[in-house]
Amino acid sequence: MSKGTPLTCIDKTIMSVSFDQNEILQNIVTLHCPAGIDCDAPDGYGGFYQTIPRPRYCFDIAPKKPEAVP
Repeated sequence: MSKGTPLTCIDKTIMSVSFDQNEILQNIVTLHCPAGIDCDAPDGYGGFYQTIPRPRYCFDIAPKKPEAVP
């Protein structure tokens, strides 16, 4: 791969910069954990999971939703 060539995965080009958190998270899942995310330690409100499946385990020091456990 030459310098400046975009990294591709299947038919999708993965860009190194984005202004959309959903796109960034989907790109991370595509590249690093195609089976999905297993755990989110600082879950908070779970706002990341609008476009991808929620992890099996969600934790937070002060849970804001019942899906997360302290």
